Amino acid sequence: MGIGRAAAALLMMLGTAALWILGAFVLLFIVIATFHFVPELFSPDPGNEGPRCFRC
Repeated sequence: MGIGRAAAALLMMLGTAALWILGAFVLLFIVIATFHFVPELFSPDPGNEGPRCFRC
């Protein structure tokens, strides 16, 4: 019985870690997408229209 309980605990810990990692990736993707698609929010002169990139 002890081996099964230990295996169940290990599986639950691995599942929780996988959920945390997945959540971190989703948050990172949201931040990157926000910076990529809405650069006018973070630019110093928002009145300037047109496509822009971070290297120009």
